[in-house]
Amino acid sequence: MHLGVSEGPALARPLFHAASGREGARSEDGLVSGTYLHGIFANDSFRRHLLAQLGAPPSAYAYRPHLEQILEGWADVLESALSIDKLLSLAQPVPPPPKVSRTRSYKVAAPLVDA
Repeated sequence: MHLGVSEGPALARPLFHAASGREGARSEDGLVSGTYLHGIFANDSFRRHLLAQLGAPPSAYAYRPHLEQILEGWADVLESALSIDKLLSLAQPVPPPPKVSRTRSYKVAAPLVDA
């Protein structure tokens, strides 16, 4: 979560231009860059382009398939260590509570004003 306002001369050098306008900032020497965009390095195309600009060798690494492989591995661990059927039985929907009347009646013991 980002709260506040970014200021400074680095904003005149955006990391890139998005449909919504300038995004991120770069230092004058280009050695430091920043952005508030969450998950930007999960984008294979963007990451490859940025790393190429920094002089890194090309890579065929693909984030999504790797993430899926990791998540499937965790799922296998959990399935072998936990009773998934028991967990699912505990996760069944709970019926809604009975409806309660919102109407209230009051009985006044004595008049509040003399007649």
